[in-house]
Amino acid sequence: MSYVNLHNHSYYSFLDGFDSPKDIVKKAKEMGQKAVAISDHGNIHNFVELYKAAKEEGIKHIFGIEVYVANDMHDKEGKRHHLIILAKNETGLKNIFKMVSKSNTEGFYYKPRIDFELLEKHSEGLIVSSACLAGEIPRALENNNNERAEEIALKYKKLFGDDFYIEIMANDVSEQYVMNSKLANLARKLDIELVATSDMHYLEKDSIEAHDVMLCIQTGAKVEDNDRFRFHGDSYYFKGEDEIKSQLFAKSVESDFIDARDSAVENTVKIADKCDTVELDLGNLLLPKFEVPEGYTLESYLEERAFKKLFELAVEKDIDMDKYARRLDTELEVINMKGYPAYFLIVEDYVQWAKDNNIIVGPGRGSAAGSLLSYLLGITALDPVKYGLLFERFLNPERTAMPDKLVA
Repeated sequence: MSYVNLHNHSYYSFLDGFDSPKDIVKKAKEMGQKAVAISDHGNIHNFVELYKAAKEEGIKHIFGIEVYVANDMHDKEGKRHHLIILAKNETGLKNIFKMVSKSNTEGFYYKPRIDFELLEKHSEGLIVSSACLAGEIPRALENNNNERAEEIALKYKKLFGDDFYIEIMANDVSEQYVMNSKLANLARKLDIELVATSDMHYLEKDSIEAHDVMLCIQTGAKVEDNDRFRFHGDSYYFKGEDEIKSQLFAKSVESDFIDARDSAVENTVKIADKCDTVELDLGNLLLPKFEVPEGYTLESYLEERAFKKLFELAVEKDIDMDKYARRLDTELEVINMKGYPAYFLIVEDYVQWAKDNNIIVGPGRGSAAGSLLSYLLGITALDPVKYGLLFERFLNPERTAMPDKLVA
């Protein structure tokens, strides 16, 4: 099959996409497609599920996102536009991570937004397409501002070169047919490649009513409301090559765009081939690197700090030193075996910072309250030996939820 679905929304496009990443991957495999991308609105929550499902089904996964682009992500005024971004390689994936973080911490206003300046800074390793009718180029064309559409398209072409595509969609909607013709003419004029998508929001065509109800929940509307937000048509489902080709251009003009139609479909496979099979490092928790003084390892530094605190406790209170020391030895042995010393040092650091800055820190709860080390480091305020609390969660392998190793 010479088609790959590159613009799909899972249920992580909250109250907008209908199906799970796993089901989307299964559908792609059933239809004989060699790869599949998921591009949820403004987030990358699907990445782990997509990765695992694609591995299980034996097809290529492509990490993507449909971002919201503002003129200035720090300015609350102005409109936002859609843009599809796919990770071409590991560098591209990391750049998506960086932009998503910035969009939420610096650009969030109703939606997590980026701007062209941020995209320009993190453009390496990305493939970009102009997105749906809510994209900046289609909106300019819709307003008959052809010069503006050309200006935007050339700006993206200059930044991404052959990795920028003008996107035409197979949605069997009259407005989309008109727009596809305009987009194809623009691409021809500016020598930019087309890519065909279907902007999938539900896998099966008969899910349209359930999806429509979900849109009502999202917008606080009722199904019977006449002026509510709704999708036009019932064609936002997962398609194969033949359906895609049949829904790109109106029959009255299709003969004028045969070459454009075929190349737009073929380019989906070319894009999939451009994308590396980017791996995710799963099973390990990645921690910041904790710097210890020269001459120490993480283990020796943690041990020295812990026993220093224990001696201070012994001076302050009347405790059974042997009992406490044996308990601390046992905890340190387990913590070191699991690769956790950096974790305790990092938590101690930010808890102490909170206390120094008059931020309230609780006394401790759950299994953490059963750790003498946590108490000595000031992470918790409960003496587990005094109150008979157990370090049992860590000692019993069947009840531990910890990974085999933590990487600092």
